[in-house]
Order: sequence, then structure tokens, then C-alpha cells
Amino acid sequence: MQLFHKSTLIFVAPFVVFLAGISMTKTSMGSNMSEEEYQEALQIAERKVEKKKNQEIQANLLRQSDLSGSSGSPSVNALSAEAVARVFGRFYQPGDAWDVAVWQYKNEHIPAGKSLDHRNDSSYANGTNLKVQYRGLFHYEILNAPPNASTHILIKISEVPDNKIKSVDPSVAFITLTLDNQFKQIRKAYTFKDSAQSVRVFPDGIRSGMTPLEFLPLDAPDFISADSEKPSASTLPKLPSAITNFMDELGIRLSLTDSTWYEQDDFFGRPIQALWKKSEPWPVLIKNSYGITVLVRKRSL
Repeated sequence: MQLFHKSTLIFVAPFVVFLAGISMTKTSMGSNMSEEEYQEALQIAERKVEKKKNQEIQANLLRQSDLSGSSGSPSVNALSAEAVARVFGRFYQPGDAWDVAVWQYKNEHIPAGKSLDHRNDSSYANGTNLKVQYRGLFHYEILNAPPNASTHILIKISEVPDNKIKSVDPSVAFITLTLDNQFKQIRKAYTFKDSAQSVRVFPDGIRSGMTPLEFLPLDAPDFISADSEKPSASTLPKLPSAITNFMDELGIRLSLTDSTWYEQDDFFGRPIQALWKKSEPWPVLIKNSYGITVLVRKRSL
């Protein structure tokens, strides 16, 4: 049995470059980075690589189990397409659709196109103080989903027109996300209104800067590498008042009943959190280094 999937090598390789980049930064910045800071950065990077290697080993064991037809239970931390069907109640079907409301962090201390560094921003711990900008509703639609989830799931995302707010990027017609049978996002592409061709970008959290849409929390979380638990009142993050007021107006409640709380790190080690309630087609809440999304309504389900 092949223990290491080729994606393991693909994932770990960028971190080798990342470690090298830290070394170059130390040399080039000189006195701007102390020896203590340099060693701490190395340790963070090394822990990240080791964690991801272990996660990939578990994920590939699960993939091999699926391919061999094993009846063994998947890892409690893994959310495969089959597990999504158990949460949602069935496999996705073409035409399934839902909307999410999207907020983007506002921070005058970071350049445009950069994410908020949670660990160095005290406002993240007290989420009520986070400054966010409402970017509107985004419509998700399943274009392709095989009955047994044996092949890829294709999701189309489009901005819902709203006369009250400015479009994030009017040149983009829609976004497509491709997920494998472990619910891992393996492809992301933009289709522009002036072109019939789609333009692919990195699917794993590395932002291209091609469009402002790249810096919104629209991607599918990588649940295969996430830790999961039953949520409690202390688990849920505090949300900015702009979001809680929006939810109150629509009667949206984050229920802990029949829900699962997921936490993971993105490519750069920044936290991603998600709450998925049973019978819902998508997480009711996603919070990452770019912003927050809330599931608003379902269509054709």
C-alpha cells in the first residue's frame, strides 16, 4: 500500500521554501529580527510542517481505505463527502443551492490584499471589537455531484446583485470550486464576464491578487485536516455587533444542537473555524483570516 500520496510531497515542498525564506529574511533584515524571534519563527514553521505531514498521512490512509472498499470508520477528524452526506442528510445533487452573507475584516494597519493576523491582534480574541465590512450575499450552486460522491464535486459561486452596496468585482461572472471525495478543495477558477475562459488560481489558501474576491472567505474549509468537537457555549467565537445585528434581523441563530465545531490552520498556519449544523448544506459559520461568513438561506433543497 502506498502510504504517502503525491499531495503530501506537493504540500510539504512549499514549506521547505518557507523555511528558506525565513533564513533569507534573517540575513537581509539583520537587526530587525532578533535571534529569539528568528528561532521562534523556525520553530513555528517546523511544527506546522510536522502537523501537516501527520494530517496527510491520516488523510491518505483514509483515501486508501476508501479505494480498497474497507468498511472501517473514517477518522473522527476527517469530513469526507460521505460524511457530509451524513451531516446534510444526503449527497449533494445538481441544482442544490444556498446563500451566504460575507464580511471582510477592516484593519488600517495592514495593506490591501493582506489577511488579519489573529495571533497579534487583540481584537480577534474579543470578536465584538473586530471591524468588518459587509460585502454582500454570495450564491452557491452545485453544478456536478455524483450520486455516490466517488468523483469531484463542482460548486459555482456568484455575487448576488445588491443596489445598496458596491459590487466587490463586477468584472467576475462567477467562481468555481472543485472538491474531491474527501471534501478537499483541489481547484479554484474565475470566469470573467468579457471572456468565456476560466482562469485558475491556487486552491489552497495562497491568494493571487487577481481580484478582490480572492480576499474574501469564500473557499471550502479543508475539513480532512481539521480537529472537530461538539460545540459548547464557550466554543463559539464572539462576533462583531454588525454581524450579530444582521443575524438578529433575519432571525438567524447559531444552534449548538446537532452541530459540529471544526478548527484547522490554513497554508500559513492561521486559524480557520467553522460550525456545521446537521441538515444544512454548508457551514452556518466560517471564520478565517480574511473574514466571516454566515449561512443565510437554502434554495431548492
